[in-house]
Amino acid sequence: MIRKVAIDIEGVLIDEKEEKITTSTVGEYILYDGKHVIRYKEPVGEGEVLSNNTLIITAGLVEMSKSGETTTHMVFDISKETESVYDTQFGCLYFQINTSLINLEERSDGLILNMEYSLSNKESHISKNRICIKVKEIL
Repeated sequence: MIRKVAIDIEGVLIDEKEEKITTSTVGEYILYDGKHVIRYKEPVGEGEVLSNNTLIITAGLVEMSKSGETTTHMVFDISKETESVYDTQFGCLYFQINTSLINLEERSDGLILNMEYSLSNKESHISKNRICIKVKEIL
């Protein structure tokens, strides 16, 4: 059964002064074949353009897909380093993702997902990041 949910996302760039980026939106949630699937739209930049986002969450693995002005498919895998391409209107960015934490708390009214990961490009460190995604059913 697809449920309407409120989604709060807080991303933190850990490397320097812990700069926070937050967003809140509504979307859809379904538990399908043991996978938590969350779909939502998110504003891109300053304009009114929205990206379509999908999160697929299983034990130790999170997949994030974005489509719109930017397109990406990122895989956060606690067991190995993964690679991703972030396709923008200005060109493609290639990077590696090293995930150090995936913690999923399932609740009766939603989920809380905490992740920590670092991004690099060819052995060159880009950033260390923390993200918390709270998903709560709208009644």
